Amino acid sequence: MGTPNSLSDNPNSLPAGDGIDEVAFISEHLKEIFADYDEFTKITPRIVDCKDPESPARLQWINAIFDNVKVLDLNLPGEILVSSATGDFDVIIFSGEDAQRIVSVLKYNAPMLADKAKICLCLKSDPRRRVKLLTGGFDDVIEINRSTPIEFMSRIFTIWSRYRSNLHERIKNVELESELNKYAYVQNLKNRQKIILTKLINSPNFSATTYSLINAVSSYQESITIDHLRVIVSTLRKNLRPEFNIVYSDAMYRLQEN
Repeated sequence: MGTPNSLSDNPNSLPAGDGIDEVAFISEHLKEIFADYDEFTKITPRIVDCKDPESPARLQWINAIFDNVKVLDLNLPGEILVSSATGDFDVIIFSGEDAQRIVSVLKYNAPMLADKAKICLCLKSDPRRRVKLLTGGFDDVIEINRSTPIEFMSRIFTIWSRYRSNLHERIKNVELESELNKYAYVQNLKNRQKIILTKLINSPNFSATTYSLINAVSSYQESITIDHLRVIVSTLRKNLRPEFNIVYSDAMYRLQEN
């Protein structure tokens, strides 16, 4: 995020008072900086609130972090709570103290929330309720009495980043499978056969050396032999679509049309 410009190196810029005042001052500036951080501003949250007596305290706390958040009542039907029809979201935050009820709602809607970061926000908790929430499918439980906004922002950013990375990886794999399926019956291919076919597709003139293919499918624990490579390529040939073949010449394998 770079060096914060809003905090001066001049000690006189800190408010007079004890260490607690200084920590609060710095924490508030850090929260402002984090909220302005471009990556963090990409997070789109949805709040599902239990509408219990503690709701005002929780919502005031979360509204100090996110602007214009959509807050839904936990009493609404599940299809409304998790629907993206009125706006997509990356993170869903359940705000409430009734762990049993919240977990039941989360489990019921789990298929629709598989790619969403799931956070429970509560005023206070205990080990038993925390375990219930985490084993029930939540990625984290935030107690506002024991967490600062900057700590919450850091934790939610880490969880969201992991989900985003996993989603990008799945999209990448789907795109790769689609590309491989143009040349072979991809559902029949083992991992090493996919690696070799990918290597050939991405190489100039659809050609790759024996050494580069061995390198591609070997691991730190095991370096395969030339004979093993031949077996893998032979099996791959059997799963190519009829219009394609893999030929060998001068220590080079080449994918070509028949």
